[in-house]
Amino acid sequence: MSAGPPTRHEQAEDGPAAAAAAATAELAAAVAEPEGSGDEEGDGPLAPCRPMCAQCSRPVCVCICAALPLEAPFEPAARVAILQHPKEAKRACGTVPLLRLCLRSCNVMVSAQMPSPEESAQVREWASGRRCVLLCPGRGALPLRHFAESSDGQPLALLFLDGRWSQVAGMLDRSPWLRRLPRAALSPAGPSEYVFRRQPSSGYVSTLEAVAASLEELQSTSGQPCAAAACLRAVFARMVALQCGFIPGCGDKNAELRGRTDLHKHLGVASEEGEAAAGAGAARGYHTVSAEHEGQELCLCRWEQRRSGGERYVVVEERLGVLPLQEALARAKSSGAGRAKGRKPWVLPLAQMPGDAEWFCGGGAGGK
Repeated sequence: MSAGPPTRHEQAEDGPAAAAAAATAELAAAVAEPEGSGDEEGDGPLAPCRPMCAQCSRPVCVCICAALPLEAPFEPAARVAILQHPKEAKRACGTVPLLRLCLRSCNVMVSAQMPSPEESAQVREWASGRRCVLLCPGRGALPLRHFAESSDGQPLALLFLDGRWSQVAGMLDRSPWLRRLPRAALSPAGPSEYVFRRQPSSGYVSTLEAVAASLEELQSTSGQPCAAAACLRAVFARMVALQCGFIPGCGDKNAELRGRTDLHKHLGVASEEGEAAAGAGAARGYHTVSAEHEGQELCLCRWEQRRSGGERYVVVEERLGVLPLQEALARAKSSGAGRAKGRKPWVLPLAQMPGDAEWFCGGGAGGK
């Protein structure tokens, strides 16, 4: 009984043609699409049978060690921790493995929720003696520089959430300790360079890019370049360039976000405090209004995408008038029930409506 397909030596006994065919098939398998999942982003699990680099643990054909400086790994200016969603941990093209290569102190916890220091020795050790800050856009988030200047010499511990944006929202919902942490937000100079993963807006970047930007901002006061951030960006660029070579017709999925100001730049997952301020009936998820917009005229909007060029634009579904924020957010939640992701409406003050918005409710710009 045969235990499996014949080996190359067994095939060689059948003649040189069979041996040549076996060698060709083996070579093709070695240079096949690195991520092997068949999805457009190449984000599936790594194939186990290919030669792997012992240093970066990636297939040899997409090894990124050439981009690693001799000084790596670097000691970051702040203690860094990553809460990684379990599904994100299975993606071969995630950026957390690159962070571990570049940074000496990078704590990673794979979980869909974050325990408190009282519940976890790992979290307790990471947070001990430091001011913990969650790097995540949202209501009440402050520039990271604010925490660096007001720490009174106490070192910072920065926590990042790694996962799809919908997964990040769930991680926050399940983690009361996370929601109590002070939040910091970054202002990236442009869209993510993660070109084969589409980002919701120009204010959203990968976990590695967020860590690099944070370290740069913390070191900006010294006037010296941040070697750790430069290392992170170089390795990331190498990984993206190699991976794009294995994705047929790979283009920049974030091209439409470059050179424009996106309305969602300041969006974030609603925090526990934000929901309490808006009321128990407030819609969870993304929003563009806060307490400062109370008493202003509001509109119910959604994103639409042009067939030619693929650029997104704002569609105004309903002009709500002057409504309490609680009622407006509840209206958005009710209107979005049953709609597909990306088609759900959100609330925008009329005064912030872009000039190229399309009005489907008969109340165009002339009615402002």
